[in-house]
Amino acid sequence: KFKKVIEETKLQNEENENYRLDGFDGIKICGGRLTKVKLEELSPLFHKAEEKGIKVVMDLVVNHTSKKHVWFMESSQLNPDYRSYYQWKKVTDSAVKNNKNWHQYSSTNYAYYGKFASSMPELNYDYQGTRDAMVDVAHFWMDKGVDGFRIDAVKHIYIADEVTKRSGDDTRE
Repeated sequence: KFKKVIEETKLQNEENENYRLDGFDGIKICGGRLTKVKLEELSPLFHKAEEKGIKVVMDLVVNHTSKKHVWFMESSQLNPDYRSYYQWKKVTDSAVKNNKNWHQYSSTNYAYYGKFASSMPELNYDYQGTRDAMVDVAHFWMDKGVDGFRIDAVKHIYIADEVTKRSGDDTRE
């Protein structure tokens, strides 16, 4: 189907701090070595690819973010606009105590869910705000010239018995 495709991987900054940072750092392979690339360098690349009939496909991690991501930082500070982007429980909850995928946040009484690592809290797709935000991320990259996505870790968005079916903050009384 696609005869000419460029796949860009890891088009977030190295720590996945934000999906749309100014001064964005991505990774590209030049002469067999990895180098950093700035956001403003990508648009000309995407435009040249389009001129030559080459499709640009990018990896899009939709399952989790970094703990340094602005969404997680806001969520951890109890910002109601972001709190439900992630699953939260009290550290005293039996589900937290009996599951290595729940991680206590700092010295608080709260834990968040992160199956892959404590540094990668998983997004909560039961919350409409999370779904809307990820659609915005996809539109952002498509507006920059990305033609399609390889969706990474998509099978981990909804796995039975991983987390509660309740949306977001399960720490309130």
